[in-house]
Amino acid sequence: MKNSIYTVKFLVLALSINFLTSCKKDTVAFPSQSSAGGTTADYVYGTPSMPVIKDADGILAAVDVHNYRIVTISPFQKEYQYGMAEFTNTTGNYTGLTSGGSVTVDTSKLTASSAFLYQSYPTTYSLNFSSNISWNVGGAGSVPAMTYTLINGNPVSTLFSDPTSGVSYWKDEWIPTYPKALHKPLPVIPVPAAVTPPAPNHTDTLRWKHDLHVHDSLDVYYVIYHNDSLRFKTDSLWNETPFAKIPVKHYVANTDTVIFTWHDNSGFNYTRKTPATDSLANFKPNDFLGYPATNLDSDFKMEMNLVNYNSVISGGKKYYYIRMGSYIKYWRTK
Repeated sequence: MKNSIYTVKFLVLALSINFLTSCKKDTVAFPSQSSAGGTTADYVYGTPSMPVIKDADGILAAVDVHNYRIVTISPFQKEYQYGMAEFTNTTGNYTGLTSGGSVTVDTSKLTASSAFLYQSYPTTYSLNFSSNISWNVGGAGSVPAMTYTLINGNPVSTLFSDPTSGVSYWKDEWIPTYPKALHKPLPVIPVPAAVTPPAPNHTDTLRWKHDLHVHDSLDVYYVIYHNDSLRFKTDSLWNETPFAKIPVKHYVANTDTVIFTWHDNSGFNYTRKTPATDSLANFKPNDFLGYPATNLDSDFKMEMNLVNYNSVISGGKKYYYIRMGSYIKYWRTK
């Protein structure tokens, strides 16, 4: 639920394409869609979800974003880099954020929203991070003044590649598959020999059931299912069998944790954290029990956020300076 809150908060900061066209790392232009009056409107891409770190008093993220979507049959990719930051009033609680004063990443100043969500200013997309990324926090209130330099390389994944290479992108089969509604077969109760069942169309079935209850109440009956019990078992296994096996180990670099997130604008939000040392991230239908159905027409997207952690203690509090490689696929966007 918290991650959903963060997604909504950062989407409020999502920037229009008019700003993003200044990115230096663009591989192709953003697609446009027709709108009323013969004019065109650009698609808007939101920021990725910030990771939830329960022992953090603040998170400062240098983000390398790779956006991918398909318009009609043509793939488009957009890449850009920026900084995000948030500082908590209470460790691990991101519902009430506080000011960290002036915050810069390299030489770019981050702008704070009214909720104290920091993001690099639109005109500085893309920041073109190098191997060393310098942070400077001016400090305010309970947040101390800090400086820190990241020296790790950008987290990267080979699952997401340039569309011009001819390599296919993420599989559409990775869209969440929901559990099937199972229909349990009706039981058949064996009738003891001492009790004679009524003949077909017998009119005294209630009396027979009464006799069965009275005379054989101490007997033990085992429930036997109809012939479709095998089908019921198969359906049960189907709900427990992975529909997606996403490779992780050997496909990511400079990464501690891989965070998979599916979400849309209709209330569906699912997140799974996987260590970068896991061979596969397996997803099965039962993983989505209790979640609302996804809506592909409601800006549905999947994020694969690769996180490299670097923590420091400052002023008695713990702050995480992270590098994040964010790979986002938009299946459909209004």
